[in-house]
Amino acid sequence: MPLTGQSSFISQYHCPFLVRNLIERSQYKQMAEPQIPPIPRPKTPILTGVPDIVEEDDDDEDPDVAPRRLYFANSMQVININMVFTSNDLIPEYPQRSFRPAMVHQIFGEDGIIYGYRNLNIDIYFLANSAKCFVDLQYTEVTTADMPNHSAPDDILKKLSPWLPEKYCLDKKQFISKVLKENHRKTFGTFIDCVQLYNEKEKTLHNYTYTLCTGNDPQFRKFHSRFQCMIVWYIDGASQIDVEDPNWMFIYVYETRKRSRYCDTSGIYPVGFATIYKFFHYPDKVRARISQFFIIPPCQGVGIGTHLLKNAYLAIRNLHNVVDITVEEPCPAFTRMRDFLDCQLVMQLEPFKESVIHNGYTNAMFVEANKQYKINKRQTRRSYEILRFAYIRCDKGDVNYSQLYDEISDRLKIPLTRELRTPRKVKACDKTVDNSIETLLYVEANIKKYMMDITDAAFSFNSKLLQ
Repeated sequence: MPLTGQSSFISQYHCPFLVRNLIERSQYKQMAEPQIPPIPRPKTPILTGVPDIVEEDDDDEDPDVAPRRLYFANSMQVININMVFTSNDLIPEYPQRSFRPAMVHQIFGEDGIIYGYRNLNIDIYFLANSAKCFVDLQYTEVTTADMPNHSAPDDILKKLSPWLPEKYCLDKKQFISKVLKENHRKTFGTFIDCVQLYNEKEKTLHNYTYTLCTGNDPQFRKFHSRFQCMIVWYIDGASQIDVEDPNWMFIYVYETRKRSRYCDTSGIYPVGFATIYKFFHYPDKVRARISQFFIIPPCQGVGIGTHLLKNAYLAIRNLHNVVDITVEEPCPAFTRMRDFLDCQLVMQLEPFKESVIHNGYTNAMFVEANKQYKINKRQTRRSYEILRFAYIRCDKGDVNYSQLYDEISDRLKIPLTRELRTPRKVKACDKTVDNSIETLLYVEANIKKYMMDITDAAFSFNSKLLQ
């Protein structure tokens, strides 16, 4: 099955698809704008209930000084990320695309609390094409170290700066000048694929173009260094990669927008990317590993992520001497997407046909899946199990269900039992613990969990594609 073309069967799974980073590396004509109908943005709520996180009791505070709790803010609630197409998007009430972080702990700590500002609001603006940045901090009052019962405020910009593009703006007029000079049709890379998808949130049909990029272009390196700054809000353990490392590959997806009642400008804009690292595999081959996978929130749930992964497969398959594809610590949402895509691809291959698959797993399945799509051995086995359950609709009365269950149990028991034999797993010094029972319970629990994952994926695949 070709790796291009339109598919919508897993559009509901296009969550952030966040993948933990692979390598920790850090480098740190003017015209009148048309007016658009007002698009209200939710007001930023002021954090309440802060006394739970404040050690001091308000009763002990100076009645003439505002209570400390008024100077605490939940960063999840006060940060807005905005894509800027025109200067109209700098008006807080009318942004075309505004969204909040999914996580803040990598910048503001586990509790995500910012101290020292009253009625705080943080707007981070990115130019929709070039990803140049403007940070707007708004508050009505700030504490000082001299204020009774208060301390110096948190240095917000110091915490944000490692994850802001170089030469970011703090002056609105300076940023507006960049808005007016923005090139709305700049793209990078070589064409891979183009699909048309409907964005339910915006009630609009857009074309999405996928390109393959490398770090050879200095302009692309600067652009990616800016655009990747958004991942810290959505990828746990995020780090900025060394764009100059020649082993990195980049798949970018661009959205073509046309002027409409929901869009007051036209152009081509990046909405996501995947990064792939090429590892050396002895003696003369390459193992490709997907490291980062990111789609901006307004474009999630559309089908963009599926096509991004599909085109990543295509780019990897075209590499010279590539062994297989791996993914570094995928999140559950990414795993679901990957399972569906892999099953959709391999079901077209002869060893995975319904008339053949119930004969059991064979090495020919891996050989064919790896030859056509560079799917690794472990993922091939997982796809086989999902497909086999899907074909019988997970019917426990079907003889194939019990056969596959036993097959999976036997396969998992060996590595799980071996794992428990290590000293860190077995409480050898505890005479009251029966290690054999402990091992059995551990193995059975893991088999049960794996079976739930596989059958859930099979149910979904059956309902979306096989019926």
